[in-house]
Amino acid sequence: MPRTSVLPPYNSLIASARILPPDRRLPPDYQTWQEQAWAFWESLGEFESAVTWRANTISRIRILAAKVEPGGDEPTPLTDGPAAEAVSRLAGGTAGQSQLLAEITTHLTVVGECWLVGETTDKGVQFWSVKSADELRVVG
Repeated sequence: MPRTSVLPPYNSLIASARILPPDRRLPPDYQTWQEQAWAFWESLGEFESAVTWRANTISRIRILAAKVEPGGDEPTPLTDGPAAEAVSRLAGGTAGQSQLLAEITTHLTVVGECWLVGETTDKGVQFWSVKSADELRVVG
């Protein structure tokens, strides 16, 4: 008898992050094996293709703000308010978020970690980038 499974109509992924206060340091720790993993990614076409395929797939995910309702099955998407506004500003919107998700997926697949870095210029423009541990230095 063949197995069949029915997926729920909507699947959600809940993620969170937190800004580290200046007094708590979580320094990036770059290991030599990570350098080897990036070298494999660059030199093995099959590995690079698999990672790129996965990154392209994940980049199609759309990020949205939602509220978990007590007793509800699925979070309720928010279309206005501070959370929805923050998500719409993240990485400049949907296109930038797709690029971030692809870069995050590449880092997580190859070496298993990455750092999402947000920077604000003097004029208030926000820039988002994904960095590996060897690209970051703790200063001060």
